[in-house]
Amino acid sequence: MDEASLLDEVSRLHRKSYDAWATEGEPEALYDVLSGVWTGTALTEQYVNQRVALARLHAAKGGLSLRGHRVEEARVTGLDAHGATLRLTWLVGGLVTHEGHSHERISRYEAVYDVVFTADGPRLAGVWPKDQRRLAAPPPDAEGWFLDDVVDPTMAPSATSGLDALRGGP
Repeated sequence: MDEASLLDEVSRLHRKSYDAWATEGEPEALYDVLSGVWTGTALTEQYVNQRVALARLHAAKGGLSLRGHRVEEARVTGLDAHGATLRLTWLVGGLVTHEGHSHERISRYEAVYDVVFTADGPRLAGVWPKDQRRLAAPPPDAEGWFLDDVVDPTMAPSATSGLDALRGGP
């Protein structure tokens, strides 16, 4: 697999990994989503982590609704016949609900991923988080706050709002 195809496939897998939140913790559905993205012990770790996180959200009468995901940067740092190592930076935004109220959030993450080539195609086999920053959050006393109202000065000059950044620019 060439680097460009690998980057496209890993970006697709990465986005698909966020679909696990839509399963609301239903064990079989959660496993089905995650097994199409992860493999080996990383699959087990992701499954357990997602089940725990979803159970905590449910216990807090909450949930998570993903509203946007965009890989900002992906680069291959190692590639051979068996797999690859990549470094990804991405934005994710959504609505987090708990204890009877909701917050819209945008965060930027960075991590290193190991990818293995399986008979079913590339799968993520390990992850090492490197950075996490919340880019947009409502002020504590906000009544009517929307992601569109947030301009993050650390984003590229062409990004006019948080949602534009998630959509790939204005």
